[in-house]
Amino acid sequence: MKRLLITGGSGYLGRKLVEKARKEWAVAYTYLNHPIDVPGAIGMPLDILEGDQVLRLFRDFRPHAVIHTAYSQDNLDVIVKGTKHVARASEIMGTRLIHLSTDAVFDGKRGWYHENDIPAPIHPYGKAKAEAELMVICGMPLSKTYSQKQGTLAVRTTIEGKNAVIVRTSLIWGLDPMDMRTLYLTDCLKIGKRVALFTDEYRCPVYVDELATAILELLSLDFRGIIHIAGPERISRYEFGMKLAQKLGLNSSGITPGLSKLSEKIRPLDCSIDTSLAQNLLRTKISSASELLA
Repeated sequence: MKRLLITGGSGYLGRKLVEKARKEWAVAYTYLNHPIDVPGAIGMPLDILEGDQVLRLFRDFRPHAVIHTAYSQDNLDVIVKGTKHVARASEIMGTRLIHLSTDAVFDGKRGWYHENDIPAPIHPYGKAKAEAELMVICGMPLSKTYSQKQGTLAVRTTIEGKNAVIVRTSLIWGLDPMDMRTLYLTDCLKIGKRVALFTDEYRCPVYVDELATAILELLSLDFRGIIHIAGPERISRYEFGMKLAQKLGLNSSGITPGLSKLSEKIRPLDCSIDTSLAQNLLRTKISSASELLA
């Protein structure tokens, strides 16, 4: 069997990938503090900030492909430097790399972003993810590259010449088990605690099982470059939360509508992404949140 390495295997998406991939791959996954119990998969502790440790792991396991999902909301070095180390090891070993990125690399001013649109992140997490994309593409944080169309064309040409894919996705959700946002919403509504959700912040939620299946399908294709894999529906956080509550039989009156633009947080408002490329390329069907929660 071909060998697959999944970084961040103890994370929400990472675990789902491990569970699905072990049927067709010899799977190893990395974790920092919390290993998972998935029969047939090998857990390997890894500090992704240690470049020599990352390269040693690649040389020992010799993966045919790597899916890089490891990240941290609290330590953005994990996103930028960690991705640099994984991308470098992948290139040295000739390993096919699928790197998970986010719709938050865009500023959210217009929505329905295409793969060729220029990232312009406005908050730290989005900026770190945009830098991480450049680590995969160029091996260095060329921030100015994304500020000019000519530079963007050069970036696209560079990644298409590598055995790498950047997958930008949106809000990842699921019910078995629940993702952290859904779990928080559920816990709050069960005890009568009110939750404010924005009516002016739009995303394209993607069901974790379908996203994992689509990513694994990419491993069997020769596609290289940037691809958006997310739900086909643009939906506000408020509407999404209401549908989740109703599906779970919770009292949705505990959800309060709010406006992101009036909050103190700097957040992109409309990060909806065009997924036409994925719909045409992949057999895996990505459903809308409304369809799955009906």
